[in-house]
Amino acid sequence: TLLAALADATVEDLAGLDAVALAARSGLAGTLAPSRMNGFQNILGTFQKLANGEQVAGDASLKQEQAQEQKKEPVQQNGGQQDGAQPSAVWHPFLEQWGPAPPQEVAVLLSGGVDSSVALRLLQSQGFSPRAYYLRIWLEDELSHLGDCPWEEDWDFCQKICEADPARGLPAVPLESVSLQQAYWDRVVGYTVAEAKAGRTPNPDIMCNSRVKFGAFIDILSEMHGGSPPPIASGHYARAVRDDAGCDRVRLMRGRDDFKDQTYFLSALRQDQIDRLIFPVGGVDKPMVRALAGDGVLPDPTLGLGGRGFGLPTATRKDSQGICFLGKIPFDDFLRAHLGESQGVIRDLATGEVVGEHKGLWFHTVGQRRGLGPLLNRGYTNLGPWFVAGKRIAANELIITNDYEKLLKPRIAFGVSGISWLEKSLLVPGQSAKLRVQTRHGPIDRARMATVTPLSADATEVLVELDVPDQGLAPGQFAAFYSTDNTECLGAGVISEQGPNIQAIEDELSAAMGASLEQ
Repeated sequence: TLLAALADATVEDLAGLDAVALAARSGLAGTLAPSRMNGFQNILGTFQKLANGEQVAGDASLKQEQAQEQKKEPVQQNGGQQDGAQPSAVWHPFLEQWGPAPPQEVAVLLSGGVDSSVALRLLQSQGFSPRAYYLRIWLEDELSHLGDCPWEEDWDFCQKICEADPARGLPAVPLESVSLQQAYWDRVVGYTVAEAKAGRTPNPDIMCNSRVKFGAFIDILSEMHGGSPPPIASGHYARAVRDDAGCDRVRLMRGRDDFKDQTYFLSALRQDQIDRLIFPVGGVDKPMVRALAGDGVLPDPTLGLGGRGFGLPTATRKDSQGICFLGKIPFDDFLRAHLGESQGVIRDLATGEVVGEHKGLWFHTVGQRRGLGPLLNRGYTNLGPWFVAGKRIAANELIITNDYEKLLKPRIAFGVSGISWLEKSLLVPGQSAKLRVQTRHGPIDRARMATVTPLSADATEVLVELDVPDQGLAPGQFAAFYSTDNTECLGAGVISEQGPNIQAIEDELSAAMGASLEQ
């Protein structure tokens, strides 16, 4: 393939090629791993030397030459661009997202964590001119009574990250703080409280990405740049691929790290939002991100600076585990502050008997096991483990089961509505198609094969029939759709309150309660 691509190349053609262009010329763009692209670059360099009549050393000499290049001091940069130089031609995993002509100015969402800080330095080391933005989403006035406010510590880390690093030839990065508290309250907090109150299971993180980080912030950035905002980079483990042959849209692809992949959190984004995004750490795994943040020698010498890490202050900082606008506050405490408590009975799905008392349906989600024991009457706790099987909203009743098979049985089919598709050409009205469906964040193997049947002409409502049961389905949860090879995110919608699984629980409970009354 490589020889065929270069068969008719002139000396001038060879001189102007780099690894990205060669991959495109070979019809392999978007399909090669970073290590293969590095190999392409080395082979191309050999051809270019031969074409210019230069002597080409053996493998040992080439390795020695590469090692010497890696030991050189980094070139001083001016405003994020190397003096007299274009962005490095060495293949970096995230460059597949832009192809051969990446933009210069990039707005980087900087949280103060390791992922976004490495994303910023990767861009800067490649000759981009990043401008960092810290989004103030913490509702310090509204939530101060629930715990300490973490945003000041995050801001302090952001300032340290953006300081100049003369030893590595990296200039200071401009940093701005953008207040989005009102947007969070209007677009995320209100939604979260309303969904929880209605007995559904909200996902604030998905909504904060689609409505605020890549919604309200894009609007503000557009105003700042006269309607033509620069691309936006974040530390998400995902890839926005632009250079696929024969594809006229930006594709949201899984990150290289199967465990950390975050496309589920991005699955509700619109195509016009994806078009603006770049995910620098999406091409590497978490251990490599930690290594890049450190100061040691890297296992991949094409990353970092001169084969070493960036020496960032976030290298050993723990990852944030909180919901986007809550920080360190437990979600139950947030719900209690806004919705209070509403006591109701807990029933056993099998018998219909009252086995305990809950403090509010919004504190529980289907499939949940945690926290049920203390709510049960004496003698029932040791009959567990117990799982949440469903909710009877009108009666304010929580339904539980200790029969795991019963929990699985009705979790095969469910409806999904309000779907925002990035790619729906696979779906034809009235016809079923095979896709993968993921209903919660986690490793990519959580995406299960399913038969998806459109229920509306525009496919915004579908029926999903899983090949393998899922015990954690609940109304309000997001269902994200993926290609059958589990590499591309195609869109997402919300699990509806109507569907075979919901009715099955109600029918079984009614039958059990009827039998109990007869006895």
